Amino acid sequence: CNTCGKSFRRSDSLKYHTASHTGERPFICAHCAKSFKNQRDLKMHEKCVHGEGNSTQFKHFTKIMDLLCRI
Repeated sequence: CNTCGKSFRRSDSLKYHTASHTGERPFICAHCAKSFKNQRDLKMHEKCVHGEGNSTQFKHFTKIMDLLCRI
């Protein structure tokens, strides 16, 4: 990272991390306009808050998702 010097093995990890410095949140929820710094968090929000998503796609993460939705 050019800002803090932290290194990453994957370029997408660096991109995700860089958003923590810039405050960039380009992924916007179409239902409530809440913004997110990555698509994964947007999809989790849509499933938890708006009930969207294919439940079989998240079957391995159901327990984790339920806990995160309560936070």
